[in-house]
Amino acid sequence: MKNQVSHSEKIRIRVDPVLQELIPGYLENRGKDLLVYQQALENENFDTIGILGHSMKGSGGDMDSMI
Repeated sequence: MKNQVSHSEKIRIRVDPVLQELIPGYLENRGKDLLVYQQALENENFDTIGILGHSMKGSGGDMDSMI
């Protein structure tokens, strides 16, 4: 696949300095969400997965619009 990035390759982006301090917390929270996803999958709690997916899509869009 042409657009794949290897795990050893760094991805560099430019971020507005105002937002720069928000990104580590945002990524930390998304990591926590992944743990909740895993638990929800193990428990077949598809409502929670849907809610989290919707929330993650919205917050990602919000972050994208600020960058």
